[in-house]
Formats: sequence, structure tokens, C-alpha cells
Amino acid sequence: MALAIALQLVLPKHLAIRPTWLLPSLEGLLLVGLIVANPRRINRTSTTLRAASVSLIALISLANAWSSAELAPPDWTPNFIDYLYVSFTNAAAFSPTDTMPLSRWAKMLMLLQSAVALLTVAFVVARAVNILK
Repeated sequence: MALAIALQLVLPKHLAIRPTWLLPSLEGLLLVGLIVANPRRINRTSTTLRAASVSLIALISLANAWSSAELAPPDWTPNFIDYLYVSFTNAAAFSPTDTMPLSRWAKMLMLLQSAVALLTVAFVVARAVNILK
């Protein structure tokens, strides 16, 4: 958590939520409060600490989402390859579906990697079924 907070402090100004010190400060205070309240472990019986830890994760996620909204060029629009890539990786789930490659060549290479991984698993399962008979 401390690393995520520190990384928010060194973001370029155009990617950070303004004022740039406010969100990392709130997150730091929340983290220090969590550590002071229970230095060993946050368990499910403490609803207050659990809510505070979920709030900390939500704040860090909000800051990360805010920082990444302008990754694509302003004139970019999705094409067939973009939709094919998303549908294939979501269906196969053998590739990093949570990343966002922007170039079509990167998408096609990741699609190829997904297909190879899916075929490898299919061959291993087919061999296992053949051995079991």
C-alpha cells in the first residue's frame, strides 16, 4: 500500500488528481490508522477496520483509474481487430485481459499467444483423457 501511495506522488502532474498531495495524504493517514489500530492483522471480526481497509483500496483504485483515462490517442476509435481481440481473450482467459494494448500488432500477437495457450491446454487434456482410457 505504501508503494502505491508513493507512486501516486511521483506521477506527472497531468495524470494526478489535483491537488496532487491530497489523495496520497488521505491514503497515508488511513494506512497509518490501520497499522496503529491493528499492527498484526486485520480480521473479519473488526468491521470498522475492515471498512477502513476497503476504503483505502477504493481510494487507491480511484486514483489509478483517474490516472489512466487518457492512454489512447484522442482520435482513436475501435475497429474489428479491437473487438475480436477483446472477445477472444475474454472467451479464452489465457491472456492478460485486464491490460490495454493499443497497437493492432500488439493485439494480434496477444491473440496468437492466447490461441497457442488454449491449444496447449486442449492437447494436454486430450492426452490425459487418452491415457486414462
